[in-house]
Amino acid sequence: MEQAIKEASDKGILIFAAASNTGNIPRARVAFPASLYGRVMAMFACGVTAKVMPNTFNPVPTDDSSLNFAFLGEDVKAFPNKKLQSGTSYATFIGAGVAAALFDFYKQDDVLSEMKSVEKLNSITGISAVFKYMSVKEGRYRSVLPWHWLSGARSSPEDERKRIIHILFTALAFAE
Repeated sequence: MEQAIKEASDKGILIFAAASNTGNIPRARVAFPASLYGRVMAMFACGVTAKVMPNTFNPVPTDDSSLNFAFLGEDVKAFPNKKLQSGTSYATFIGAGVAAALFDFYKQDDVLSEMKSVEKLNSITGISAVFKYMSVKEGRYRSVLPWHWLSGARSSPEDERKRIIHILFTALAFAE
């Protein structure tokens, strides 16, 4: 599996994996394959308020908080007529979905004409820069709150698109 992940990431394919749900075990670490830093985006879970509950199911974060992205993963309505679910697996599909929406937006003609290339976004460094820009620091985690990008102001759809293009451009400018 590690070889397949290496080959995929070498081809520019982004891979997202749940950090693990072992937070109730003292000193539990990020599990494989999420522990393949630089090749896999490890996803932690937070609540809608950005609060990360490290002792419930999130494992101990890495020392580098720029790698500890937490997405909504607590009290998620994943299935109709079922109870709310929680865990890093739910945060993973939400994080991957946010990334997919960003890629779709980024590849539209009016955005590409401003941004020139999608390659920078389609990398761990690029998507991390965008996630960092749309997150708040919560201890050693970065809770990603994509809804904060939506202004809520009564602007035209064109003005809102221009604003989001500017935010993407600014975030990617800081990608190392």
